[in-house]
Amino acid sequence: MAPADLRKDARIPEVKLGPAEVFFQGVHDAFSGGSAILCVSARIAGPLDVQLVKQSCRKLMDRHPLLRARISSKTDGLYFVFDVPFNRIPIHSVFELGKTDIRTFVEREISSAFDTARCLWKVLLVTDKVKLDKHYLIVCTHRAISDPFCTVSLVREMLAVCVELLSGRECEVSLLPVSPSFEQIAASIPESLFSEGASDGKEGDAAAGRVPCPDIPVNKRNTRIRSHTIKPERLKELKVLSRSEKATMRGTLAAVTVMAMQKQLGENLPIEVHTPLSIRKLNMPRIGKEEMRCLAYDARIRSKRIADRPGFWSFARDYEAALLASAPSGDWPARALKVPDNPDQGPGLPLSCSLIYANEIRRIPKSPFTIENFLLVRGLRSADRLMFISAMPVQGSLPVTFAYASPLLDEAWVDRFVKTFIHILEKTIK
Repeated sequence: MAPADLRKDARIPEVKLGPAEVFFQGVHDAFSGGSAILCVSARIAGPLDVQLVKQSCRKLMDRHPLLRARISSKTDGLYFVFDVPFNRIPIHSVFELGKTDIRTFVEREISSAFDTARCLWKVLLVTDKVKLDKHYLIVCTHRAISDPFCTVSLVREMLAVCVELLSGRECEVSLLPVSPSFEQIAASIPESLFSEGASDGKEGDAAAGRVPCPDIPVNKRNTRIRSHTIKPERLKELKVLSRSEKATMRGTLAAVTVMAMQKQLGENLPIEVHTPLSIRKLNMPRIGKEEMRCLAYDARIRSKRIADRPGFWSFARDYEAALLASAPSGDWPARALKVPDNPDQGPGLPLSCSLIYANEIRRIPKSPFTIENFLLVRGLRSADRLMFISAMPVQGSLPVTFAYASPLLDEAWVDRFVKTFIHILEKTIK
């Protein structure tokens, strides 16, 4: 039998992309990546090297079939084809002398689109050339195979496998697998999740206005990031204060975000906050081990004017309940998800932002690695949000990352916003 026939008989697995995956692939193509690319950067201390990372990634590919996927266009639509060999995954390393801000590497990776016909994820290890035990692990995933929570978990799992390889024992860690089809996940969830307290979407669909900005072509836009770390002692004070006000940390950060935006853009302007949520927050029955135990969807909350401290805490308290009430209706996976016809979207940014707050990134038991911080960003070339803000508690501190599209947003405006955000946060703690 000819070699070609052998390959045909092997029957390489294929799965047709659902509406959500088709949407994210369309965004990726139209905006050279854009919001279809997620990027996690972890600062790590310990005996990490690129060969160890490669061995770990090889094991992860065995554990998660979607890491072997590429996207192929056929006459009846787009398909995942699970035939990507390990040597096609971009896993690289570089040494630097500590003079280059790690954000430069993150910005470069998040602004580089995938060749989706070849692979849907990539890894870069940056090691300090002077302090060889100081590293930055940067992992990018295509939004069609993962979501923010799973991408963060994937990085932690990568490190857990490194611990296994060094110690010769299996690590006991609770991990989220990389996502299968959004439609497959939704089909495995009780219908009540999507029908009880579902939002009609009318309020979220209403435009909240736009911020004027230069009309810059997509190929000249790049994602830029700023970051600020809340120190452990200040974070403890903020958590105690939030609990005393019967608010969650996510609600508190949402109130800070809205207040900072209103001070920058005008107090009477409603700011729309998009928040990816996990279904596990809704206390619904657990999904089976073979499926992802987390489904992230964007809940959209329109803010009211925050004029004083009581209004601040009132918004923070109401925020979580409003998110849970915004769970998508049962037909969410089948909704028409259309990529904008005009990639440039006109000279303006929507008065909305994304906010993600993750649970504590716990230390891997008996690990020689210390995870010092986590940064999560997504591509902003599509300019579908004013800003993407993420907060990832780790080692008692809280790194907060601000991502935005440059030069659509003026650098001076972003600097003022970040300073205002930090000022409100500090004033809240006092």
